Parts: sequence; C-alpha cells; structure tokens
Amino acid sequence: SFGVVTISIGVAQYRFDGEDVSDWFARADEALYRSKNSGRNCVTQENITIEYPHTENR
Repeated sequence: SFGVVTISIGVAQYRFDGEDVSDWFARADEALYRSKNSGRNCVTQENITIEYPHTENR
C-alpha cells in the first residue's frame, strides 16, 4: 500500500518571443511551489501579465 498520494502541479506558458527554456522552467517551478504552499493536491498557473500595444481611438 502506498498510503495517500497527492499531486501538485505548476503550469507556465512558453513564450515564443525568444524566451530561454530555463526561464520557462523557473516560472513553472515557482508555480509548483505555490501549489505546494497552498495545501498541496492542486494545480497552479503562473501569474500572467499581458501587455497590449497602445492604440488610439479613431
């Protein structure tokens, strides 16, 4: 018997703008540890900030 098994997952989206793979894994690892600190047995996605270029209203 294995006892109680839980899983914690950290998810990070790969950025195709020349991002280094090690940076991608670091962001996923950070999300993983947030899952573990949240009580485990959950999935946590990285904090994503999307910046849109400013466009003038015409």
